Amino acid sequence: MKNYLRITAVLLMLVLCANLCACSKTVKDATVRLPLTQEPHTLDPQIATTESEKLVIANCFEGLVKANADGKIVPAAAEQVSVSSDGLTYLFTLRRDAKWHINSNHKDLLGEKYETALDLNVTSVDFAFGLQHALDPNTKAPAAGKLSMIKNAAAVNQGKKPLQELGVKALDRYRLEITLEYPSASFLQALTEPIAMPCHRLFFEATKGRYGLNAACMLCNGPFYLSRWYEGDSIVLRRNPDNGHFSAKVYQVNLPFAVSDDVLVKNLSNGTYCSAPVRPEQAEELKKEGVTVQTVENGLLALFFNCADPLTKNASLRFALAKATDFSALGFTEQPKGIVPPSCTVSGRSSTEISPAVGRLAYDEKKAAEYFKKVSGDEGISLSVLCPEEYEHGVRAVMQSWQKVFGLSFAVQVEVLEAEALRARFESGDYQCIITAVETAAQTPLDFLEEFMAADYGRFTSKKMNTLLDNVRRAAGDKQLVEAVTAAQAYLIQNAVVCPLQYTASYRAIAEKAQGLIVNHSGKTVLMAEMEMLK
Repeated sequence: MKNYLRITAVLLMLVLCANLCACSKTVKDATVRLPLTQEPHTLDPQIATTESEKLVIANCFEGLVKANADGKIVPAAAEQVSVSSDGLTYLFTLRRDAKWHINSNHKDLLGEKYETALDLNVTSVDFAFGLQHALDPNTKAPAAGKLSMIKNAAAVNQGKKPLQELGVKALDRYRLEITLEYPSASFLQALTEPIAMPCHRLFFEATKGRYGLNAACMLCNGPFYLSRWYEGDSIVLRRNPDNGHFSAKVYQVNLPFAVSDDVLVKNLSNGTYCSAPVRPEQAEELKKEGVTVQTVENGLLALFFNCADPLTKNASLRFALAKATDFSALGFTEQPKGIVPPSCTVSGRSSTEISPAVGRLAYDEKKAAEYFKKVSGDEGISLSVLCPEEYEHGVRAVMQSWQKVFGLSFAVQVEVLEAEALRARFESGDYQCIITAVETAAQTPLDFLEEFMAADYGRFTSKKMNTLLDNVRRAAGDKQLVEAVTAAQAYLIQNAVVCPLQYTASYRAIAEKAQGLIVNHSGKTVLMAEMEMLK
């Protein structure tokens, strides 16, 4: 019996040692560093626009729901979500253990008794006010359109109805009811965005217009809180001890602004930075040093026609040019499935996986010549094409094919520009035909199409396109959403607004020691609550 007890004791010691070894693999209360591409202008979630702003907000605020690592929508501040049979009424039951984090930063704003100056429980009223703040016309929230499915949202945002008529109601302290104008498959995804984050009304009013401009004017309910904002240098986040149901695994995150290229590569190589977006050439350099680089297809390279130009606004000319373009001469033998990039998801799945291919206008010299005859006239046509240097040879080959099909009445010239100048011409609308790439932080096909039209890519206006886009907004389920997105893409392509050439990618380096870091599907936002640092 004594021998048996002795063996058991040894086994217990081995188990304890194994557990201690397992625990020691990560750094307790680690401080990590992650550079931002630029300093935020504001951290008010309802008016944030830049990638850096959204990254900080995603880690300092918690919405009713969130997207997990697979892109699926799961409960967050709400522990339960129920939907009416008609898909128009959502009832969110909130967790009762979440609090806003208060600290000495707030003393000057709230007074000596700052710790007890506010009710710090995160309640349904905070979410209701956040949505009201987002749709208040005085806020001028750039992303207010993401909430257009909420009842009376458009009318409230345009100042035609009072805020009180918005379809958002705090039934009691921990139950929030949101009524929609129409069933929407995009609604829950919209609630994961900064525009839908909660806002403590009394704190917001106490800031007197400075909400989100510094650490003293920020109140956070997410896994981290804004501890310091050193203007022109960096931001410091710290673990929020008041989040209740969830605790971040690292203690502090330092976010320096706009570091130089050499510092960026060096600090990613030696593990000083846990993650950062990098350019293609930096990605290759880092891969050689064993750094993990994530590739995200979140952009589109395309040939755009300017539908507002006096010449290329003529649809027949655009059809002629598109149908006479041999894209293989540009080096593109495979067609992308559409214009929406793979990073945009539907219920956590890439839209390109579940959507049918739209395709470009088919190459047809005979049809192209017929369209050209409708617009050429006696004086002929003179056209210019803008492109980056890497496509100059291919563009000149395409120009030769155009001249072969259209004859001597057609003259075309190519203008090669560097990336910055090309982008400026595209954004200003100073072009007729242009080959350029657009990159997006959009998470859904709807967001991308909304962005496409709002940014005026192609300078295309159409009542039919507005209707098709509205069909995407009003899609009640995934099947209907995919069908509506496909129709909207097809309309843009078949009207020769855009000829998709290939999807483009961005790159994000992730340090080997950073475990559990989540990068969203667009590659732009990094969620650090689950991150741990290995020793």
